[in-house]
Amino acid sequence: MTPTARHEGILTQEVGEELIVFDTATQQAHRLNGPAALVFQHCDGHTSLAQLAELVGDAGSVELALAQLQGAGLLASPAVARRSRTKALLTPVVETLLAPTPAAAVTF
Repeated sequence: MTPTARHEGILTQEVGEELIVFDTATQQAHRLNGPAALVFQHCDGHTSLAQLAELVGDAGSVELALAQLQGAGLLASPAVARRSRTKALLTPVVETLLAPTPAAAVTF
């Protein structure tokens, strides 16, 4: 399986080792920590799960990141991640935040 990240309606900004991903369709911002950002950036439809595990250093972390990215709607192709029985060494985190509307963002 070679997962593919969504690109349509997706804006990204690197912040240190993390990646902020804004989905214009849902108006949601997602903060990806280092391992999750690495997986997302290499979900190009050509990089295999084995290659992703080599990049991240742990197959369990890749599976967890793919499950979280899929749950956040950031993958174009489904990535049915199997839960590994081994504990992930680097815990990928995809944190979803609702972006405020322009009216709510105004402060007085």
